[in-house]
Amino acid sequence: MRVLRLAAFVVLITACRFDCGPGSQCGSGNVISPTTVTTTGATPTPTPAPGALAPCVAQLGAFVCARGAPTLLGILQEVQGTVTPAPEAIYVAALVAALNRHASVCAVAGPSPDEITIKARVSNATSEGYDVVRADGAAQALYVETCGPSRF
Repeated sequence: MRVLRLAAFVVLITACRFDCGPGSQCGSGNVISPTTVTTTGATPTPTPAPGALAPCVAQLGAFVCARGAPTLLGILQEVQGTVTPAPEAIYVAALVAALNRHASVCAVAGPSPDEITIKARVSNATSEGYDVVRADGAAQALYVETCGPSRF
């Protein structure tokens, strides 16, 4: 709150300085009242509506990937059972969309066209890569790697 008050004060002083130059009537009834104050910094995280999914937590930093023990394979297989087989690009897009409707995970396509990356919806600790389309076009759930922190 102090930052917001300080920002409003700075806007007011700056506006007065530009409005009250030589020959102006500053202090003679001119009142400058800023209507909008924009500050930089943290934006409050919105609270999801009841029944809505929590937003996926973004991770923009560097990550390292290696083989590990898959922990999200069960969720992937569960969701794969709800996605209709289709050509690779369509299937991967539909699978990512279906995973993003799941309460526990978020997903993105890639890094290669037949792979997806999954992570827990509210954590950036790790993400897991899976090859989801075989060379013959059939669906599969083949674990590839775990990245930490998450790839996305």
